[in-house]
This record gives sequence, C-alpha cells and structure tokens, in this order.
Amino acid sequence: MGQTLATLIPFAPVQIPVGMSVTYAVGKVANAWLEAGCPDDLSAFKTTYEEARIEGIKMLGELKDMACKDKPLGDESRRFEVDDDSPANKKVDDLLRKVKGVLKKD
Repeated sequence: MGQTLATLIPFAPVQIPVGMSVTYAVGKVANAWLEAGCPDDLSAFKTTYEEARIEGIKMLGELKDMACKDKPLGDESRRFEVDDDSPANKKVDDLLRKVKGVLKKD
C-alpha cells in the first residue's frame, strides 16, 4: 500500500520516506488489529497509525546508514505460491477494505 501511494509522488526523494513510513504504519496497525481480535471499528487504530508512521520516518535515517542495506534478504529468484482463498488472506482483504473505508471518511 505504501509503495503504491509513493508511486503517485513524482519526486523520488519523497517517494521512499512516504512508501516506507506508510507501509510500516499499516503493518503496525494490522498487528494491533489482529491482537485486538479483528474488531469492526477501526477508528481506535488511527493513533496507532500516526505514531507508527512518524516512527517509520525516523527509522529511515538509521536504515539508510546500515552497512548491509544492499544485501538481499533472501533468495530473490524464488517464486512463492500463495493460496488466495486461505482464511488469513481473507482476513487481510477484509482489513484492507475497512482501512480504505476509514481513510475515505477523513
């Protein structure tokens, strides 16, 4: 989601912080949402999102200076198969729909 949003910004030095901070924040919110039992009301997670987004921006400086920043995390040539009908994917799809609905309201 963060990467997609960042591609709408035509200026590369801004794309990376936006993409990283939004992706990090969405991940934090997803964890909090799952730990809370997947409630329908997402408004309680707005603060979590904002705090995590700011935290993500601050971490960008640390990540840029890491010696291993260009080392791949794994086998990038390997293709992973995903079961699109799995219960976990359905929960993620539901969460994304809810998040989009909350963001549209703001």
